[in-house]
Amino acid sequence: EILHNPKVAGYISSGGTEANIQGIRAARNLMRGKIDDSRKPNIVIPKSAHFSFEKIGDILGVEIRRASLDEEYRVDLAEVESLIDSNTVALVGIAGTTELGQIDPIVELSELALEKGIELHVDAAFGGLVIPFMESPYPFDFQLEGVSSITIDPHKMGMATIPSGGILFKDEGYLRALEVETPYLTTRTQYTLTGTR
Repeated sequence: EILHNPKVAGYISSGGTEANIQGIRAARNLMRGKIDDSRKPNIVIPKSAHFSFEKIGDILGVEIRRASLDEEYRVDLAEVESLIDSNTVALVGIAGTTELGQIDPIVELSELALEKGIELHVDAAFGGLVIPFMESPYPFDFQLEGVSSITIDPHKMGMATIPSGGILFKDEGYLRALEVETPYLTTRTQYTLTGTR
């Protein structure tokens, strides 16, 4: 409810890294058939993005394109747009950068994602449990139509036990994009990354 969508789908993960992997994995999987499969898919992220995105590029075979920051240490929108091409599967915005707590222009990133027909993942691992309680909260969540997934970590500002991250999607279709068959378990499919929960 604090992220403006009481019908989100997701789960508690081992931390923000796993949540970011799953957000990008879902975006990549949903864009299959819409991009040139003979070339690597790519994502556009700010230079201030968490180092987990380097792991994501390696694990998922996704090219990481880093956009520069403006004078306020937020992602430069013009450079983001210049880095998008026909194989871009997602944009990433940060809501509470690790070093400075800055919030990228998520409103504009949402509009750009909608215009380009691609996904927008918001890494709010740090800010997701702070921004909603600010006197004038900046829109960064599911109230924006272009936001498809959010990383939010209870073990940071939620004061939960380490490790506990979270990945939330705007609807259950994103979980379906992560599913693999689990013939020997009590459920037919599984969508988590680290195994049986």
